[in-house]
Amino acid sequence: MSQNKIKLAIVENSFAVGGVQKLALDQVQTLDKDKFEILLIVLTQSDQNNFYDLLPEGVRVEKLNFHGLKDFKSWLQLISIIREFKPDIVKSSLFLSNTIVRVLKPFLGFKVITAEHNTNDGKGKLQRFINKSLNTLSYTTIVDSNMVAEHLSKTENIPIDRFTVIHNGVDVKAIEAFKITHAGEREKYRREYGIKENENLFFTVGRLVKQKNHVRMVKAFALFLKKHPDSKLLIIGDGLLKPDIEKVITENKIEDKVILLSARTDIKKYYLMSDFTLLSSDHEGFCIAAMEGLAFGAPLISTRVAGVSEYLIDGENGYFADKTPESLAEKMGEVVSLSEEELLQFKQASVKTSLEYSVDKYGEKFTDLVLRSVSKTEL
Repeated sequence: MSQNKIKLAIVENSFAVGGVQKLALDQVQTLDKDKFEILLIVLTQSDQNNFYDLLPEGVRVEKLNFHGLKDFKSWLQLISIIREFKPDIVKSSLFLSNTIVRVLKPFLGFKVITAEHNTNDGKGKLQRFINKSLNTLSYTTIVDSNMVAEHLSKTENIPIDRFTVIHNGVDVKAIEAFKITHAGEREKYRREYGIKENENLFFTVGRLVKQKNHVRMVKAFALFLKKHPDSKLLIIGDGLLKPDIEKVITENKIEDKVILLSARTDIKKYYLMSDFTLLSSDHEGFCIAAMEGLAFGAPLISTRVAGVSEYLIDGENGYFADKTPESLAEKMGEVVSLSEEELLQFKQASVKTSLEYSVDKYGEKFTDLVLRSVSKTEL
């Protein structure tokens, strides 16, 4: 171990705007810089919006361009970086990073904490075999919900005690401060996008990928509009399925009701101008975006997926829907039909829920785990 600070390398597949990357940013921001020297290694790059500009000063970043596990040149570059940094502990996320880090561990002598974030990680039989074979090289694998731990234990035949559940967190202090300082700007933000004062605004943010099933969401919103025309849907995100989503919007002739924006890092204003948060995913791990919506007091309508199932209380801070457009539309109808008093109770319950999942609490648990791994304390 280094004589002064603990050297921690955080290895991520990418740093484009997304939930896993936001979590890595939170880790870097919350760790005590007097205790840790941090190196962020990002294996792949893209032209999508990213979080690099939000990193604290003094955090070293190394950007690589891995093209899969057979990219020998990138392997050598990574080995050189790690040898020079001499980390005490390396934390990685998802299959590519987890595999690379664990393969290097026996040769470079660092300890490893891996992380998984989904009940549908897209791994095939070979990848699951690799994951199971390398599992014992990790001190533990962090998962962000109990359902993810149970899923991975079952599908990869890994003992459940090899996982550590640390629920993701949101910066409730920053959100509360933003709500206070920008309270008078809500209507101005809404007017920028043509949203009237009396219109209900549903909001979602996330990658436009199959897992999130925005097509289902748009179909549900089209059904919902038949009974509740004074409403709009705001979707923020990038991804390969954007043309499919645009096609469904056009087919249902609701172009004037759906606002589709590219991914961005300054999303607090969009939460502030929204009334409700919407999630139509097939699978999740925790969904930081949904929790951020609750922190802003926006009740959540969601399919029943991992993570969300542990903090959405049906009929208190939102509603669960089945994974059909009809069910989502029905639950959206229920939430906009609440009385003013009932809606206020939902909003208050939403904020109260978020307080249990603060980024500070996440940071404390993550820091404690890293310290225990370095000192070889048993889980």
